[in-house]
This record gives sequence, structure tokens and C-alpha cells, in this order.
Amino acid sequence: MKMFSQMRVALTALVAIALLSGCSVTSVRMHEDHAQHTQDYQRIAIVPPVVEMKLVNFDGEGERLTPQEDAIRSQLIAEASSKLTARGFTPVVVERERMLAQFADFNVDVANLRESYQSIAANLYTGKAVNEKKVASFRQSVGEAASVVAHSTNSDAILLLKYTGWEKSKGSVAKDMAASILVGVLTAGAVVPVQAMSGESVEAALIDGDSGDVVWANVFAGADNSGGAVSANLTELQRLQTEAQPVAEIAETEAKKKL
Repeated sequence: MKMFSQMRVALTALVAIALLSGCSVTSVRMHEDHAQHTQDYQRIAIVPPVVEMKLVNFDGEGERLTPQEDAIRSQLIAEASSKLTARGFTPVVVERERMLAQFADFNVDVANLRESYQSIAANLYTGKAVNEKKVASFRQSVGEAASVVAHSTNSDAILLLKYTGWEKSKGSVAKDMAASILVGVLTAGAVVPVQAMSGESVEAALIDGDSGDVVWANVFAGADNSGGAVSANLTELQRLQTEAQPVAEIAETEAKKKL
């Protein structure tokens, strides 16, 4: 949650900078050699997503909304499978129970992979806006943690997915409304803050199963918890090139730039 909060702050700063400067920026991060990574990919494992949907109460505590979590989990897997298939990959939906029957340490291996990714995620999302022209200028790796999961899932790469959503209880909404009215009265109606009723954030990362390189990553926040951020995030997988640019073509392109 701490890492996710930092990313949300980073994205807020990114949007603010974009509005002020008029520059085209993005939340997507890609490895500078992503085309070389993906050209040999066939199977991409979609490991069980981390999903958390909470009802925020008056006292600030939250309770899990299990039915909504199940629905979002299904949506994440369906959207990811569809987008990967559209790029020419074969999605492998990993079932936790079946994997545990074959690999007793599977949960630990996936947890280690997630932890390794979280440890380098701050290097991808530093709060600085990234221009579209520099979207493929990153080089981060989770190390050998990826190869362990890739081996057990018989895949070339692994897609990590994390969803965090929330909505306010009636008591929490009433508290916010009271605070808004009070502020409005104290300022003669000049300031009446609008309180969000719900929200969501989706974090995704495609990791090379051999080198552990983060090939593609994206974090996207939604204005509510309807699941719209899921599709918006994973649609960005279309940026991945599935064929490496020929060396001769690269040289020709560079030569034209110098003219």
C-alpha cells in the first residue's frame, strides 16, 4: 500500500505538470530494448492478481468487499488475456491451486517476485513527468525472482496485476457532507469541496522470464471504482512492439535524423 500511495502521488504530479506545460506525457514505462525482449515471446503467464476493494467507514477503518473483489479479479484476467492475445501472445492464466499441487513454494515464489518488483518500482515512478518520446528509455530488473516463476509456469514472461479500490459507507459520506457544509458556511459559500465517493487504481508490469527486466509497466487511477481503470491500463499493452526493428532499418532511420 505504501508503494501504491507513492505511485498515486507521482501520477498526480505527472498530470499537473502535463496540464501546465502542454506536453504529451504518459504513465507507461517500457524497457529501452522492449522489442528485442518481446520478439521471442510466445507464452505470457498471468499470475493471480492482487485485488483489494474496501468500504471506508466513518472511523476511517475499512472492510473488504469480497463480491466486488471477485468481479474485478475476473475482469483483470479477461482484459489481460484479450490484450495479450491481440498483440500475438498466448496468455497463460495461472491457477493457484493447480500450481501449488505441483510446486509447494509457488505462493512464496510469486510473493518474492512481487516484492522484487516493488523494490525497483520507485525507480520507474519518481514523480517526474515522462514525455511520450522517452516512454521506452528505462532499464530496471527484478533479478532471478522472475526466472523461478517463469520456469514453474512454463512461460516466457510474467504479467503482474494489482488492483486497489474503495468506496465510502453512508456514515463516511455523511461525515464528508457535514465537513463540506461547515467549510462553505465559514467561507460564506466561497469554498465547498467536492468529496469523491469512490476510487480505484490499477498497477501492471510485464517482466521478462529470463533476465527479469521490466519490459512494460503502467499505473492508472480511476475517478470511481467501476473497473474502468482496468481496461484503460491494459489497453496500453498495445505499445509493445512484437518484432525487433532490423539493424539496417535502424541505421537508415538514424541517418535520416542527421540530415
